[in-house]
Amino acid sequence: MNIILILGLVAPFVSAGSYRNEVMSHTNWRLIDTNQCGLVKLYPRITKGENAKISRFPWMVQVLQRNVIGKNRIVDKYVCSGALINKQYAVTAAHCVAGNERITKFIRLGESVNVVCAQSLDDCLSRRVKIEEIIVHEQYDGTTFENDIALIRLDDEVKFNTNVIPVCLPTEDLLEYRFLGEKVEIAGWGLDSSEVPSQILKFVTLPIRDRCVCEGIFNQTVDERQLCIGVETGEDTCQGDSGSPVVWKRQEHFQTRHYFIGLTSYANDEDCGEGPALYTNLNQFVKWILNNMYGSEYDLLFGHGKPEIVSKPEPEIVSKPNPEIVSKPEPEIVSEPAHVHVLKPEIEAEDGSFISNEIYSESDSDSEE
Repeated sequence: MNIILILGLVAPFVSAGSYRNEVMSHTNWRLIDTNQCGLVKLYPRITKGENAKISRFPWMVQVLQRNVIGKNRIVDKYVCSGALINKQYAVTAAHCVAGNERITKFIRLGESVNVVCAQSLDDCLSRRVKIEEIIVHEQYDGTTFENDIALIRLDDEVKFNTNVIPVCLPTEDLLEYRFLGEKVEIAGWGLDSSEVPSQILKFVTLPIRDRCVCEGIFNQTVDERQLCIGVETGEDTCQGDSGSPVVWKRQEHFQTRHYFIGLTSYANDEDCGEGPALYTNLNQFVKWILNNMYGSEYDLLFGHGKPEIVSKPEPEIVSKPNPEIVSKPEPEIVSEPAHVHVLKPEIEAEDGSFISNEIYSESDSDSEE
């Protein structure tokens, strides 16, 4: 399936201030690094899908699935992209991992080159991180691609450096902001203009469109959970770009900060670059992400440990003695001998009183174990 990399936009205003307050006051918001996220060092201007250094998009994640080649060779192959959002969590598209959780073992960080990592390659092992848990949105629809989002919890925390930095989740005013008409950036390792998977990270800049444009293209209702991004003809994302983050940037205190506002989801299966595509609107899922995160018992982003759960003592239950039940004697039943008709092949049938001591079932004899 061809999927387009584009920075998703928030559809018309997200539900007003109540949603914003719920997100900003959420207990797990403390797990998000709002100071360091989304900041990158100065980089040269790159256009028209040219190669990008990983330090340009240090939150990029390669989602790897385990494949067995031949008898003994095991490789972890790139299947989708994702975005790092803190030291222990990444986000990708649900359709990348739904049903394949058991073989989705690792992610790779801090890498701009798409290579197949065999277990024997130390240079690959040093960049990959084991996945502890994958949480697919409980209402993900594989037909309409609604709620196309999944959360990945890593087995261990990662250390930030020039090539590994989380992207910012939408915050405060951005949770209610309409990005219509804004331009976003999307990076990935999907098919290039030659329809060959790119070995080098590339990115494009695309506009956010009105949802009705995509409704006409895909002949389906597009609500606020999805974004419509792209142009009629030209640069685009393609197959292999699924899960790539849509990033919008703005100037804050004399520095550029990048915000994760969309997730590459679904596009035309046949023609990359021929019309806009659908993206998951991340603004609508920030609360879902926070609901499914939890800190580690080690060093959390701000030095907190795993929230202590204090259990209340169970109330003492005093059992009352059961009332004495006096049983009445059963009335005596006088039974008469059973009167049966006995048939034997060799013996002439005769009436008489007979009670057999053996029970034989033909069905039991013929039944299979």
